[in-house]
Amino acid sequence: MSAFLAIVRLDDAPVEAELVERLTTALRYRARDGEATWCEGVAGLGFACRRTTHQARFERQPCSTDGRTWLAGDIRVDAREDLVRRLGIEKDTDLDTHPDSRLLLAALDAWGAAALDRVLGDYSFAYWNVEARRLFAARDPFGMRTLYYAALPDQVVLSNSLHAIRCHPQIDDAPCETAMADFLATGDQRMIDKTVTPYAAIRSVPEGHALVVSDGRFQIRRWWQQTLPSFDRHLGSEREAVDAFREVLTLAVRDRMRNDRVAISMSGGMDSSAIAALAVEAGAASCELRALTVVWDRLDVTRERDLAAQVAERLGIPIEFFPADDETFADTPPATLRPTEVYTP
Repeated sequence: MSAFLAIVRLDDAPVEAELVERLTTALRYRARDGEATWCEGVAGLGFACRRTTHQARFERQPCSTDGRTWLAGDIRVDAREDLVRRLGIEKDTDLDTHPDSRLLLAALDAWGAAALDRVLGDYSFAYWNVEARRLFAARDPFGMRTLYYAALPDQVVLSNSLHAIRCHPQIDDAPCETAMADFLATGDQRMIDKTVTPYAAIRSVPEGHALVVSDGRFQIRRWWQQTLPSFDRHLGSEREAVDAFREVLTLAVRDRMRNDRVAISMSGGMDSSAIAALAVEAGAASCELRALTVVWDRLDVTRERDLAAQVAERLGIPIEFFPADDETFADTPPATLRPTEVYTP
């Protein structure tokens, strides 16, 4: 996944371009397909690219269409054709040359914060309006992408990388006692408070929330609220319900197969096997698909290796097994507790 950061000054002082560049360099451990920065006035953005789709070959972040708004983020947009239709983009537009960031930027330029009610996908991003001097940064409804921030007296620093924020000279590594106590008591540092991180100076924006910086102040606010879905058609039979579910699941699988090589973490169970079968239907002719399976041969009572092998053989895809019986995961503990983010200089 790509990595990004944003710095916004709260005291009207110009952002330090050298600092933005230094923190962007700290993102290289996450993404090594190129990096870039943008700075103007009180704001600066940094981006390090990791290409995972065909369209990402055309990724140019931080990005802007008119110099008035700028975007940097870790973004995957689903249902791209539907979004393009809503935006009124020309039908003959070659979507293969449009990275997801460009589509999200167009949606934000057109609809503002309301764009998130119309965009499907996984993302965290920073969107800066030059004229309004306003930062809008948000995280997807289910928190599939991370978003951290540190609020200093004179500036706000945010990123999807804990390490990059820690590299800021005004931010120390003092531990968060609440997170430590929660981890020791429950095994999860966020059981009591989802906004904490292992570091007292750094907080996490909860899933479905946005961080807004305007007029020298910042706030965290919820933009998404779970509601029961409304159905636009009546399903009169079990067969119609199955067909409708298959249609939606097929589209979801296809949205995640925009590359020449695709891997699926597959067990011999129903869920991953069904997804693998749909992936074969959706992308067998356009990409190299393979299955990866972790197995415990001495402990496994579920016949994981045997069942996964049967599914792979039936679907005609290669499978690679990773025996874990002798793995000693504790020998190389992660650099952070949650999410598992290992920093390699």
